[in-house]
Amino acid sequence: MRFSCTYAISSSTVYVFVQRVADSLYYRPATTDFEAWIAEAAHRSLLTEDGTFDGLYAVNITANANWVDGTYRALYYVDSISDVNLIGENTFFVRRQQVTDEGEVYDIVKRTVGLGKENEFIDNVVYSGGNMTSCRIRVYATYPFDTSVDTPLATYLTTITYSGTNLTSWKNERQ
Repeated sequence: MRFSCTYAISSSTVYVFVQRVADSLYYRPATTDFEAWIAEAAHRSLLTEDGTFDGLYAVNITANANWVDGTYRALYYVDSISDVNLIGENTFFVRRQQVTDEGEVYDIVKRTVGLGKENEFIDNVVYSGGNMTSCRIRVYATYPFDTSVDTPLATYLTTITYSGTNLTSWKNERQ
């Protein structure tokens, strides 16, 4: 992951501290793990000037298995930790999808392409008051496909809700 921030004074010492919100643990670069606060020096990651323009600082941190799904905070400080030296903060979400083999990656790509309308077939459509309220979407590996012979890669049940005539939600659930 790339962490970056801008700071008006070039050649400053800028650090980022990454905290996992769910358990309030901090990333420790030396162990690449999250743990309770030890000391400022143990948990800081030094940002260096990016070179794109003066005042842009960045660091790359490799996310490993210790970066579990969840919300994280990045706190940027110049020189040392204090309220005066806090120059930025942001919150971000990590979602790690476990992929076990190339075949699984290929299946994910094929489903994505199909849902992009290239290889999908919609049937079992239900209407209420002139609005579609549900349907079934089947995604196939290739185009053209024959729905009576070919097996879909994935099947989704779509539910659509309205407030009056305004669409309020569209939900696809993989079956």
